[in-house]
Amino acid sequence: MLYDEYLKCARKHLFACQGLLDSYNNQGSINDVWLELYYLSGYIIEAIVVYSVYKLYGWKREEDIQTCYNWEFTRNTKLDFFYSRTAKIGGSRIVIVPDDIKNMRGRLCVQGHDFQSIVKNLLESHPSMTDVPYIGDRNIDEDVRQLIDYWRPDVRYTYDCANYSYTYRGQVR
Repeated sequence: MLYDEYLKCARKHLFACQGLLDSYNNQGSINDVWLELYYLSGYIIEAIVVYSVYKLYGWKREEDIQTCYNWEFTRNTKLDFFYSRTAKIGGSRIVIVPDDIKNMRGRLCVQGHDFQSIVKNLLESHPSMTDVPYIGDRNIDEDVRQLIDYWRPDVRYTYDCANYSYTYRGQVR
């Protein structure tokens, strides 16, 4: 997967959100619409974050971020696509990440959907992002920040339609 595909994904999800808003005609459950918008919006932000970090930190546009491994990039950013990189050698799978990266504190990965950590560690302080709300260091409303900080992909599956709430890490919100 090329990192440019994340920008295309963000656009696709943004169009889906617009379609949801356009098609809503006060006959469906507004809470279901808001949940879908929240769910898709998280993926929009995540896609923009992943695209931005790979672009700003010099990943080659033509290199697949899943199949290519750039040790220098990971040393500089602490970011890799996967939690861990393995290769099948003989009948076994072995970790192929060098020890200095494998044991690195604060490692980040795209696979875990924890774009909030990527923002905090790589984008908030990046000079190109200073004017971007949430992703840069520009202030945003605390309620909005909390909504973004609490976003996880599983919010879609933990939503309780009867109570119009969702459970996050055991807490009802």
